[in-house]
Order: sequence, then structure tokens, then C-alpha cells
Amino acid sequence: CVVDNLAPATTYKVRLKAVNSVGAGPLSAAVKASTLPLPPAPPPLSCPNAGHNYLKLKWGDGKNPQFTQYTVQMENTRLAENGLQVVYQGTSHCCKVNRLQEQTVYRFCISAANDAGQGPDSSFYEFSTTIAPPPSLKAPRVCEVSTKGCSVEWPPCKPLASDPVLYCLQLSRLRDQIYKQVYRGGDIKAQLQDLEPGADYCVRVCAVRQTGAGELAGAFSPPATFATTALHSTPTHTTKSHQVQQTTTHKPLTDTQWALILLVAFAILAFLVAFVVQLFM
Repeated sequence: CVVDNLAPATTYKVRLKAVNSVGAGPLSAAVKASTLPLPPAPPPLSCPNAGHNYLKLKWGDGKNPQFTQYTVQMENTRLAENGLQVVYQGTSHCCKVNRLQEQTVYRFCISAANDAGQGPDSSFYEFSTTIAPPPSLKAPRVCEVSTKGCSVEWPPCKPLASDPVLYCLQLSRLRDQIYKQVYRGGDIKAQLQDLEPGADYCVRVCAVRQTGAGELAGAFSPPATFATTALHSTPTHTTKSHQVQQTTTHKPLTDTQWALILLVAFAILAFLVAFVVQLFM
């Protein structure tokens, strides 16, 4: 037989006796039986982290000793059956939904299941993705390099909805790696001036998206290095003999050179004295 209207997750004692035309027999020994618990209620759903193309969802407190199965569904109007798409099913307490559109509101519901069965779906939760930053640009191209300037060009950023895009160009000495902004505007080319001749530099550029909520800068491009042209010294027309003479005139004699000169002078004088003495003997 089936006994209805019992309380869930409750233990009952059952005894049986036989009855016929003679009378009722004795009761049997008691048998214990427990009803199953109710299917679990859906936990609250939250979104602790959102990006321009993903949403990270979280539920529960991180503990799952009963190995409860969770099912997260996202509303998808393109599905004709029930308009819900399963984005996660398992025993974890978080999931990440990828490949979403920027600045778009998505609706989710969650349900839980255990040995007692599948629990009901929760009400819908709404979470929105953020705005996408501009993509990173390719390294700029440096041309028309002179002693004190050059021209820098870079590829344009692909359109980002209806938001205008600016470009920020930074310059640094190669040895210092301290970047400073040298251009900001909507063009994809800039002229750099007042550089140091014969110096090594590097430049990088990033796109800046202008939105209604403010500006959003993308990642900088890989740097491009270049060197300005060195200044050439003015040739002189001085002859070699004149240069030698100038060097000799302006260079003072050292102590060793003076000692050598005195030694040679005394030797010559001694030789002359000896020669004169030999003549008169």
C-alpha cells in the first residue's frame, strides 16, 4: 500500500497485523522507515566580477557536503523551446559565462538537485557586462628621421560602436625607459621635434575610447625604437705641419724630458772640455 501525506525527512515506525473472520492477530515488530527530504531550494545568485565579454557568477558559501548539483541557465530568446540555455551544471559554487556582448544585460536563473530530486528554478537575476576597452595597436612606424625630429605613424583602431577614439603617443629615451606623452589627438600620424641628435629613442601608442561615462584607454602597443642622426663635425683646413707645431708649442715638457735634455747637454759639454784639454797637452 502507499501511505500519503507524510512529512518530508521524517522517520516513521510501521507495524502490521492480520485480521480475519475469527479476529485480529497480534501486531508485528515495528519497522522504521524515513521519508526523503524535499528537493533543495535554489540558492541566491550573485555576480562578483564582470568584464566586457564575460560574467562570473557565484552562489552558496563554498561548502557542499551533500554534493548538491546546481544548474545555471541563461535566458536566450533565440531558443524556441523554453528560451533558456544551460551555461553550467555541476557541484561547484561559481562559474564563468564567456563570449558575451559588451554593455548588455543578461538574465539568469539557478536550481539545485539532490537524491530527493530536482528543485524549482529561482526567479531571474539580471547582470550586465561592462564596456570594452580599445584593442592594443601594432607597433608604430618611425620615418623621416633627422637630427632633431622624426615622423611617427600607426594603424587606426577598429570602430567601437559610435564612440570616438583618440590616440596617445609616448616617447622615451631608450636608456631611461621613462615615457612622456608627446601627442594626443584623433590623427594616426605625429611629428616629433626638439629631439637630441645622435640619441636612441623608443615610442609607443595606445587608443583611448571616449564614452559617456568617461575615457577608457587600451593597452599600449609594443615599442618602436629609432635613433636620431648625429651631428657631423666641421672639417678644418689646417695643414699637418701646422698642427704638429701647435701641438709642440702648447704641450709643456715633462720632468723626464727636462732631465734627458740636461743629461745630453752635460755630455756634450764634457766632450768639449776633454777635447780642449787634449789639444793643449
